[in-house]
Amino acid sequence: MLSTSVLHPLLSRSTVINDLFSIQEAYDALNVQNLDDLFLLCDSANKSETLTSLYKRLRTVNFLSFYRSLLGRLEHVIGTDYYFQALPTIRIQWPSERAGTLHIDSWVGHGSSTINFWLPITPLDDTCTVWLSDSFHASDIITSMELGLISLQELEVIAKPYMRPARVELGSILTFNNSIIHGSYPSQNHRPRISLDFRICVPPYRIGIKKLGTDYLPAIQSKPIQTQPNIKKPALTVIYSTGLAAHLSHATQRAIIYDFCAANNFEPVYECSEYYNTPHYPKIHDLLKSNQGLPIILATSAAYSDINYIRSLALSFQTQIFDAFANKEI
Repeated sequence: MLSTSVLHPLLSRSTVINDLFSIQEAYDALNVQNLDDLFLLCDSANKSETLTSLYKRLRTVNFLSFYRSLLGRLEHVIGTDYYFQALPTIRIQWPSERAGTLHIDSWVGHGSSTINFWLPITPLDDTCTVWLSDSFHASDIITSMELGLISLQELEVIAKPYMRPARVELGSILTFNNSIIHGSYPSQNHRPRISLDFRICVPPYRIGIKKLGTDYLPAIQSKPIQTQPNIKKPALTVIYSTGLAAHLSHATQRAIIYDFCAANNFEPVYECSEYYNTPHYPKIHDLLKSNQGLPIILATSAAYSDINYIRSLALSFQTQIFDAFANKEI
């Protein structure tokens, strides 16, 4: 186990870990045959549909097994005392576009004990890759930004002379810490760049706004998972476009519910919409009465003016009611 009094060496430097996996492993995990098949997926749908399709593949047992296998192969450099990001992020840098502006991860909620792991799954060139600053110059720029002395636009100009493109071969992983300015510049490649990234959190576990146990899982759970049938829990779902959620269409609320179900192992078996202008929520009451024991998933509690009444219903019928948007039980 790593000592909590000694900082992990990867917190003080960036490096490339070469030849950690074969790129075909990544393609198999994403259920594509090869690089051409992956590009075909990008060409056959719009940008939003492509990203949605890829994220669905990240949630499969096949991909999660690959991900956890990667973590196991990394333990010779990360040790065994860590938490890992529950689900990696997949990013697409489209031709002529950026995949992200310059930033450090603490500005988007990650703590100082996190280490980034970035792996491309399509070939790179100097315009379609992630760019990183050196830590020496980054320190003063970050301080100026956090003191409000420079704007985002000024940050881009000041940091640019110190940014360098990451050159990472397929099958290798780039690691860098939370104090490295990184981002991308408009791609001049005619093909999209697709990459995966994830983070681990090491002692002393400064996690930022993220949560251990949900956003990050303990290392013991990084062991390869069995490809046994996944038995999902049946659940009832309710959509309701009113109140503070009046601007959310049924389709949008349904998408929120489905994402929650996928992440929490639920299977929607029945959907309804609550009646409008009925503060006693008769549809929810009827669902609870006629389907005792089955949990109910609401798209968002913001649609309901009396959430305490809904809590009381859940207690009365001894079942669970979840807020999908907040990702928690009501």
